Amino acid sequence: FQVVVVWIDSHTGAQWPVANWGNAWQYTFTDLQFKIGPIVILALAGVAYLARLTRTSMLEVLRQDFVRTARAKGMREQVVIYRHALRNALIPLVTILGLSLGLLVTGTFFLEDIFNIPGIGAATLAATQYRDYPVIQATAVLLAVAVVIGNLVSDLLYTLVDPRIKSS
Repeated sequence: FQVVVVWIDSHTGAQWPVANWGNAWQYTFTDLQFKIGPIVILALAGVAYLARLTRTSMLEVLRQDFVRTARAKGMREQVVIYRHALRNALIPLVTILGLSLGLLVTGTFFLEDIFNIPGIGAATLAATQYRDYPVIQATAVLLAVAVVIGNLVSDLLYTLVDPRIKSS
């Protein structure tokens, strides 16, 4: 996308309007048409993988004995799926969501470069071009903290999703 924009700019002299990415609260809803692209890309980046994982996990759990037992007891299908099957199927999903926080942060680096958004990702990419090692190291530490926080949140979510796991 960025290559096409640069090519059109260089050959036609056309100016592409740029969203105002200044203060996040001041410009939240102005220039919304320019913010749709990054929002959609970030939201849809891992949805297919997570949907496949959820489907596979649900199909596996629905074949378990405890689901057949719940159905044999005469429970409604909605109760069987939401109370018994879905809670057990969400365990792998919680694991992947916790680990994918680091991927989400690194994905924003390239989105900031493509859509010309000033942020940590753009600063890090500029730092790699100018060999500004302290900025690169600070970003690496920030990314590591994001991964650790994602793992901590996923561990805490285990206690909500799986009743067999007790928090101590």
